[in-house]
Formats: sequence, C-alpha cells, structure tokens
Amino acid sequence: MRRLLRIALPLLVLLLAATSSWTATAQQAAAGRMSAEDRAFIAYDQPIIFFANVQVVDGTGAPPRRNMSVLIENGRIARIAPADELRPPASAAIIDGSGRTLLPGFVMLHEHLILSALRADAPVPLAQSFSRLYLAGGVTTQRTAGSFSPYADIDVAHAIGAGRQPGPDLDVTSPLFGDDLHVGGIHLRGPEQVAPAIRYLASAGITSFKAYQNITRAELGALIRTAHGLHLRVAGHLCSVTFREAAELGIDSLEHGFFPMTDFVAGKQPDLCPSAAQQAAARAALDPDGPAVGDLVRLLIARHVTVTSTLSVFDMYATGWHLDGELALLAPGLRDVVARHLDETAATPTGRALAAALPKLMRMERRFVAMGGTLVSGTDTGGYFGGQLPGYSSLRQLELLVQAGFSFPEALRIQTLNGARFLGRAAEIGSIEVGKRADLLLIDGDPVADPRAVERLRLVFKAGVGYDRSRILAAMRGQVGSW
Repeated sequence: MRRLLRIALPLLVLLLAATSSWTATAQQAAAGRMSAEDRAFIAYDQPIIFFANVQVVDGTGAPPRRNMSVLIENGRIARIAPADELRPPASAAIIDGSGRTLLPGFVMLHEHLILSALRADAPVPLAQSFSRLYLAGGVTTQRTAGSFSPYADIDVAHAIGAGRQPGPDLDVTSPLFGDDLHVGGIHLRGPEQVAPAIRYLASAGITSFKAYQNITRAELGALIRTAHGLHLRVAGHLCSVTFREAAELGIDSLEHGFFPMTDFVAGKQPDLCPSAAQQAAARAALDPDGPAVGDLVRLLIARHVTVTSTLSVFDMYATGWHLDGELALLAPGLRDVVARHLDETAATPTGRALAAALPKLMRMERRFVAMGGTLVSGTDTGGYFGGQLPGYSSLRQLELLVQAGFSFPEALRIQTLNGARFLGRAAEIGSIEVGKRADLLLIDGDPVADPRAVERLRLVFKAGVGYDRSRILAAMRGQVGSW
C-alpha cells in the first residue's frame, strides 16, 4: 500500500494540475457550461481577439512597451508586435487599446475562500462568491494558503477547471497544521500525527500544506519531509518556530513577509510562540538594514526560501483604508460591523503599532529582493476580519509594492511571473509572451505613471475568455456573506 501511495499520489497531483491548465480552446468552449448568471459576466469569447495600439507591461520586469498590438488565437497569445507592424485578421474581435495598458493576470500565493468578520476563530466558507470576486480583481491563478473548508475549496477548484463557473485556477492548500485558534485547524499532539494527515489530504486533492503559529520544530520537520516526499510544498505562517529554524528544516515559503518572524525576540523559548507584546517590542527595536537581518536574509536565499508579501492586510489594519466600493460588496448588516471594526482598530495600540511597523516591513521586503531573494504576492483576503475583499485586495497589494519602493514593472513581476515560477507553471502563465495562455488584464490608463490606475481594471481575460469586471462587482454588490 505504501508503495502504491508513493506512485499514485504524485500522479494525482499531476492530474489535478492538468485539469487547471487544460487547453485554452477547451476553456472557451466550457463557458457554455456556466449558468446564465455567470455567462452574463463574459464580454469576449471569440476565438480570435486583437488588442490594437495598447501599452504592454509583460510581467517579466521589463520596461513598458507602448503602441503595441497583441493577437489572441484560441485562448493563447499568438503574436505581439508594434502596432504599425501587426494588423488584425478579418475575423478578429478588435479591442481598442488607446490610452490603456495590458498586464498579465495576477498569480497570488496567499488567499483564502473564507470571511472572518463575525468571529475571527470561526471563519465562514464563501468559496462560491469569493472565487468569482477574485477573478474580478484580476486574479487568474491563486494558492489558497490555508483552507478552513477543504472539500468545498476542492469542489470549487474542480468546477472552475471544468468550466462550470468562473474563477482563478486554484491550488488548494491544507488546513492549518499547528493551529490552536480557528475552527477547522489541525491540532497536533506530536510529529507522529503529521504524515498520516498529509497522505490523506493529498489523496483528497490538496496540493500544498500550511504550517501555523503553534507548530513545533519536530512537527514542522515531519510536515516538510512527508510533503516533499510527495513532491508537494509547505508554506508557513510561523511564530513558535523561527524563520532560521524553518529554513534549516527546508520550508518552501514564509508567509506575511517578515512580520511574523520571532528570530529577534528577546528570550525566545524553543517551540513556544512569544506574546504579542514581546513580538511588537522586537519589531520596534529591529533595524531592517542591520547585519542581523542581512544574515537571516542570506540564509533564506541560500536555502531557496520564497517570501510571500501581504502588505495589504497590514495596511488595512494600520489605517482602516479600503478601495472605493469594497465594503459595498458586503451584506448590509455585515458591512456595518466591518466598517466599524476598521475605524476602531486603526485608533487602537495595535493599529498604531502596525502603522509604525509597515514601513519597516516594506524595507525588509525590498532588501530581500535586492539581495537576490524571491518575493511573491498575496493578500490574506478573509484572513483578518474580512476588511480586505477579493475583487479589490489584489489591486491594493500591487499599489503597496510600488509604495514599498519597487518600480511598477518590478512589483508586477512579484505579483505575476514570480508566483507562476513558484507554482511550476511559468511556461504556461505569469507573463505576456507568445505561446502562453491568454491571461490578461486591460487597464484604463497607465499604471506605470500612476499605480492607482490599476483600480480602473476593465476586463479580465482567462485563457482568452474576457470577463467584464463591472458586471461581476454589480452582481455581487450587497451579497458577500450570504453565499
């Protein structure tokens, strides 16, 4: 049986990956399997689509290319050329790109399909509505980074892959190993419990695993060894285990930038999470440009540890700030609860401490990249009281990466191609290149000159099917929290 599992589970993972990267032509044909309500979101599903005279920021980090034309055939990028060199085929649907910018679809690596606005310890699964909203926010591929209702998430991933509903490709992550807070977390009582749980979850369709704040080093080591034996990855939102310890154990990614690290907490005890006050004091005393941080960064890079930036969730808590229209998505009673919570939190000691910490977090992420580290992007949507909502959170995250000091092309690469590479799908998605799947975002304006132009996202293309963002948001207005 063990030999069979060793053979079958990797094959299962490959099969699941194949269902999310099937041919673009099949994706277009599958739009007919959607409900009438979902089909109403589609603005373009023609086999040949031509973007005329558009600015292209391709996701590789390269400078923008102005006055370009892009030809899409059967859901794939067929040609990219200067506008005066490329003419549309007679049968093409033509989209005027004048004054607009084309970006690759976002590849986000720390998302959730839950809302925790009423009780932080008992999040509500909203996989159906959230998957549609993520697409409206330009997300065409995402990792859930911790599931509280794994079977619902897996079912939605299959429905999206089969073309029965719109949404990003989903890499469904496990429930949280070492979680003593949330309903739906995995409460461990020793490393011997880890391997059976991993094998079971992988057989059900989980494609990555999440370590949480109260996991021990022995449990994390067992988690990493077992997952890697199945060719699967492990992410960590850590506290009891330091970043250095996790890197030495072989973890693949560390979540929330450098905010959760406890490496520099005075008197840190092995396998114990320091108090919030101790962690806040350590952050306040930390020099982001000092040698201690540099030594840690060099270790993370040497061990090939990816760091996931989630600046938007800290910005939300520090300032109460949100994008126009975001709270209107919430059901009315829930909207009042969240708005009040955001206003109150920004004025608390926690909010003030986060506001003070945010510039340091930005500097450490920028230093990590400057030294050669790989930074990817996420928003932790739903993970903190629901103040960040899909449809908006990914746009704010991109803006904050620019505020952190990255150029717009650099920030876009973090949010697109870097994530695709981490998932092993860079040959298919993550940048605007000939032969790749046509996952594209059409922006009114120039986000290179004004990053807030990304809020004027008009069309989201996934595998050549173009969705009208405004139609999705209008349909979801006042609905989030009910389904």
